[in-house]
Amino acid sequence: MKLMESKDGGKHMFYADRGVHVDHHAIWIDPRNPNRIIQGNDGGVYLSLDGGKHWRYLDNLPIEQFYQVATSPSDHPWPYLICGGLQDNDAWCGASSDYRRGGVTGKQDWFEFSGGDGQYAVAAPSDSSIIYSTTDDGYATVYNRATERRRGINPYV
Repeated sequence: MKLMESKDGGKHMFYADRGVHVDHHAIWIDPRNPNRIIQGNDGGVYLSLDGGKHWRYLDNLPIEQFYQVATSPSDHPWPYLICGGLQDNDAWCGASSDYRRGGVTGKQDWFEFSGGDGQYAVAAPSDSSIIYSTTDDGYATVYNRATERRRGINPYV
């Protein structure tokens, strides 16, 4: 769904989301300054200071929409692995915690391994470097963290 705007009551419509992720869910227009707009979508939060002509992605907010979350088996070493499928943002896994002062901080602690609408993602019970995932259209993959390779595992029907 595209974000559109009109300056004449809907007679003429124009795209207002150039460079912004699709599937808009929330929008706020500053009542004191209508050029300041914040909008939320499947990709995160975006800010415009010029009425929607240009948008800035606010990438310092830890916001994602997970379909589901799974952890590696409890007998695996700490920190355990957390995996999940994200709305329009692939499948990701990351450490449950870290020894660094700042703790778990984002992309340096998490890795992306599957495209599209990530659905289920789970580490293999016998080896947490092997991760299985599916997408919303039924595609299944296996990802090997050691080799950083992914391959499809859909059965032929």
